[in-house]
Amino acid sequence: MLLRNEITRRVGNRIEKEFALRAAFVLPNTRPAAGDMIIEPYGNYSYFGYFYLFLPKLPVVPEEMLISMVLNDGTGSDVYYNTSHGSFDGIGLYSRGISKNPFIENISIIENAAISITFSEPMNTAAGLVGIISVYDVITLTNPVWSGDGRTVTYNFDFSQLPTAWNKLNIADFQDLSGDEMLGYSLSMLLEMYSLQVDLGGGEGGTVSGNVARNTTIPIDAGTKTGFSFSHWTSDIGSNRGTFGNANSPVTTFTMPSNNAHITAHWTRNSYRLTVDGGGVGGTGNGSHLYEATVSLQAGVKDGYAFSHWSSEDGVVFDDAASPATTFAMPGHDVTVKANWTPYPFRLTIEGGGEGSATSGGEYDCGSTVAIHAGTKPGYRFKNWTSSDGIVFADAYNPTTTFTMPPHDVTITANWERRPAPLPDPEPSSPVPAAEDTFIFTPTLIDEMLELQQNIQI
Repeated sequence: MLLRNEITRRVGNRIEKEFALRAAFVLPNTRPAAGDMIIEPYGNYSYFGYFYLFLPKLPVVPEEMLISMVLNDGTGSDVYYNTSHGSFDGIGLYSRGISKNPFIENISIIENAAISITFSEPMNTAAGLVGIISVYDVITLTNPVWSGDGRTVTYNFDFSQLPTAWNKLNIADFQDLSGDEMLGYSLSMLLEMYSLQVDLGGGEGGTVSGNVARNTTIPIDAGTKTGFSFSHWTSDIGSNRGTFGNANSPVTTFTMPSNNAHITAHWTRNSYRLTVDGGGVGGTGNGSHLYEATVSLQAGVKDGYAFSHWSSEDGVVFDDAASPATTFAMPGHDVTVKANWTPYPFRLTIEGGGEGSATSGGEYDCGSTVAIHAGTKPGYRFKNWTSSDGIVFADAYNPTTTFTMPPHDVTITANWERRPAPLPDPEPSSPVPAAEDTFIFTPTLIDEMLELQQNIQI
């Protein structure tokens, strides 16, 4: 290492402002390695120049990496600074900048939607400026939110809008409670952004692709996919593929690696229940079927009926609804389909019917309800209905009843029985004589009569 008091920098034909270093470590012009420290002058500002400090990214920051410098701004007054290198989430391999006590303890990107800066002691919450310089734009962050202890400030910002190219984070003009500026002119850090490509595998309403700061943990959502259940996430490019909070959950987190990443949501096809109503003998289709699978239907056969068509109220689209054998694509939910039939007409013959409003027979559709009336028959009273064709009457002993027409011609019989001869009128009966006066001898009455008899004898 070379120790020297002054450093100059030639830019074209111009020599930048000279800086006096009372003590600093300066390395030859070589690529930094772990543990190396390089201080070089940068810029020629009207206020005063400042240094870029290049320090490798290390998991632990040893105390000896704190470098004391004195920067002479050309006015004769010395400004004392400390530089340090922390483990900053999303910050580049080489942190750049100079800072004065108090120093920054941590900088982190929160879910790619905010940046948080923590200082070593309470700060003046009315001061400070944070900006981001990209290859396209200069963005000043606004609306700082301070923690109650005045040590942490947070700015909301959508980091996904930053390009994966060069970005610089500037932190300037913060003051401690004594009013001293902490950072002088500026603390600049390289902000590493990488591309995150999100393949939802057909899911809808989930996380979209964008740029994410390195080491930033962001929420991800696979969305929903009709007819499928979420299975798992995978990351399939880069030497460092990042980390999922829970790869088996559709809503989880992903920690961005130090390279571009591509994550994919995987799904499993669901099965749904098919119910077939109205199917005939030999009909098929009932059961569980995978979403979008081609389901074959067979209506079967039904005595007394001709197949008409298939129908459903569950959004089923039949390949040929008028065919008893057809197909459809299983939708993403349970469905019910119905086989519809047209009945054939069959002949009804009524034997033994009476007069008047008696039903005379005719043709009736299979499955229809047939109303019959036996009528009247002089000298007879209705007994019952009978049939040798399997008819089941609603009330076989009622001259007016119903039955369901079977899938064939039928004959029914109205049965009668002769009324008995009427009985002759009875003879007139003799009048009943009027009742005579009747005395009821009670014990009391008997005693009185005996007493009266005794009195008379005397």
